[in-house]
Amino acid sequence: MNESDTGRFPAVFLGALSVAATVAVALLFLWPRETTEYWGLLGNLIDVNVYRWGGEHIRAGRELYVDLLRPLGGVDPWRAPMAWTYTPFAAALFVPLTWLSGPMMEALWTLATLASMVLVARMMWVWLGYRPGRRLTIAAVAVAALMLFTEPFRMTLWLGQINVLLLLLLVWDATRPAGTRLRGAATGIAAGIKLTPAFLWFHYAITRQWRCVAVSVGTFVLTVVVGAAIAWSSSLHYWTGGMLDGQRIGHVDAPSNQSVYGVLSWYVYHGPVPTWAWLVGASAAALVGLAAAWYLHERGMPQLSFVVSGMTGAVASPFSWGHHWVWFLPLMVVLFDLLLRHARTGWARVAWVLPAVLYFFVGAWAQSFPDATQPDGRWVGTGWFMTTAALEGPFAPLLREPYLVVWALTLVLGVLAARRGLGAAPTAARPHRVAAG
Repeated sequence: MNESDTGRFPAVFLGALSVAATVAVALLFLWPRETTEYWGLLGNLIDVNVYRWGGEHIRAGRELYVDLLRPLGGVDPWRAPMAWTYTPFAAALFVPLTWLSGPMMEALWTLATLASMVLVARMMWVWLGYRPGRRLTIAAVAVAALMLFTEPFRMTLWLGQINVLLLLLLVWDATRPAGTRLRGAATGIAAGIKLTPAFLWFHYAITRQWRCVAVSVGTFVLTVVVGAAIAWSSSLHYWTGGMLDGQRIGHVDAPSNQSVYGVLSWYVYHGPVPTWAWLVGASAAALVGLAAAWYLHERGMPQLSFVVSGMTGAVASPFSWGHHWVWFLPLMVVLFDLLLRHARTGWARVAWVLPAVLYFFVGAWAQSFPDATQPDGRWVGTGWFMTTAALEGPFAPLLREPYLVVWALTLVLGVLAARRGLGAAPTAARPHRVAAG
């Protein structure tokens, strides 16, 4: 039942969640079985090293987008040169990474990622009306640990990705009191680092949080100005067309592109998608997702509304790697909250299967293949869409686009729940964090 009713989480729930989290952490280290250096949990960390390279290029006054980035201090035999796909402002923010040794940077980045997961879970629980305390801390840590053995978070750790840190900014903004003067600034900063968070401007617009929209857009513009002041030539290249070069991000028809663009590329065009086709598909998905988010917000479910809008941004984006879908963490918290409040007796308890269904689709299920081009002579695909199950059999379409399946199910089941009056309690329905007490 809800924290606002009992003052604490049910002990049975915390116990079961802790056991599930322990199993997830064990699986994180046991699967895949490839224990060679490259495929180990922290054996890659390419992305945080690329962030460091971006910072090095800013310090040296080098161009960010003309050539592939590589370390300026020497050759990295373990990591190939990579394209810089973020904003010039992001590269400037990463300059402090250049002040640390490589191992120290990687360790601190991993710890920051893990801490951010716990903080996101905690803020979501509080926003849903649960009182801060020991049990809430246990619930936050347990949910974060549970989600470690999902493809988005396992790959985030393995790659050293930034998406969890951006999610922390977005959730913090959403849970701040509505009258806070700079509410929206964190979303603007996140969009200034990586453009996808700007999709939340639509969320705040449809929920009539106009001040938040204005602050967020203004902050984003400020990041562009700062980036231009620091790296004018790179900024000019990026904002006059470079940001539209999707091939710098990856192969658009890759199975890991869990977006409308990926669906069109794989099933319809078998390669690059015409811009008009992507715009039509992305616009349709955005309209459907935002309509559902608006309805959920109006029916007293602002937390699920916010998560749906975030997920819809990933669907509509031209390229959404699996690790972009960090929205599954707050989604799991919202799902647990709904079950705690409304699935306590009778047939309603059957709904407790839903967390397992979500986990089935997003788990870090892996398959290993021989591949002489990889550092260890093996290639390990993580996530259903990277396994042979996504290419053959009657369920292949569902397993190839599992995150879009989850998005669609969330929209349908969320709207049905709202229609049945399962919205949050009145004190938790406001678009800001519920006061502790």
